[in-house]
Amino acid sequence: MPKKGKKEGIDIKEFIDTTRKDITKAIKEKYDKKEAEKILGGKQFRGVLTVLSWRATGGKDEDYKKVLDTAAAVEGMHGSSLILDDIFDGDKMRRGKESLWVAEGIGNAVLTAHHVITSALDTILNRGTDVLHSVISGWSKAVEGEKKDLGIMKKIGEEIITKPSIPEEAYFDVISKKTASFFATAAKGGAQVAGADEDTVKTMEEYGEACGIAYQLSDDLVDIGKGKLEGAMILPIIIASSGEKVVRDKLLSFALGGTLKPSEILSDMDINIKGFFVPEIKKYVKKAQEIAETIPDSDYKKLLQEYPVYITKEMLKEGGIRIKI
Repeated sequence: MPKKGKKEGIDIKEFIDTTRKDITKAIKEKYDKKEAEKILGGKQFRGVLTVLSWRATGGKDEDYKKVLDTAAAVEGMHGSSLILDDIFDGDKMRRGKESLWVAEGIGNAVLTAHHVITSALDTILNRGTDVLHSVISGWSKAVEGEKKDLGIMKKIGEEIITKPSIPEEAYFDVISKKTASFFATAAKGGAQVAGADEDTVKTMEEYGEACGIAYQLSDDLVDIGKGKLEGAMILPIIIASSGEKVVRDKLLSFALGGTLKPSEILSDMDINIKGFFVPEIKKYVKKAQEIAETIPDSDYKKLLQEYPVYITKEMLKEGGIRIKI
């Protein structure tokens, strides 16, 4: 049984650590061993957000098992998207282990992803059609974002040839659909399971989206710092280096399938990558906090304020990046 209410002085790390353990147990109960292994191992920030949103919008202790099952389903959907992402991107490793498509073949990986999705949707259906519609909508947005991401390199090549710069809206459009949609779905679903009113559900959805964008910006900054330029992550660099012919020529070669390594592109850039990302990260963290401020007072409102700060800093830590938020 969950502990009733919020302990005095609980912070976001304690809440996340405790909730993650409960979600892990729910995932192991819901999915078979192989599926659970592929879902677990990540930070489970989306599942945690489902529970936090539920708590912050009036979730009752007797429904804790229901929200945990919902969080496990959200993590399942996210895990299946990573299995498919690895295939699309040709990534051979995931969290220090061989990607499923490498270990067992593309066919088995695709079938596993689909089975996880259907299992997750079956769980969500038990939470009601409103939650089911939210999850399906979130998945559809993620698929749309993935499709745009897959075609982004060709688009970059075309844009570099015909335009002096690429609008940064193209970058934010991809990450808002591909990544932020899962965070938005998690927060919205938690509020729905809590039985929150329509306005509150919408507010939590917007809160989740802002958290998701801040998190993906942090993720991309870490990847670029490691010399990893793939898909939408290359767009901010194009914006920053607009007009520098030597850079644009190399970016064009990369976008059109050339043999240049990311490090060779970065070596010619006398630009401040953090100068693009850090203000945007802070902007979306602040946006999430401002949205959280409009939620009716509860014991968990403070944790809503702390959550976007915590998840972005945890991601940035992986790249040895520290910023004051």
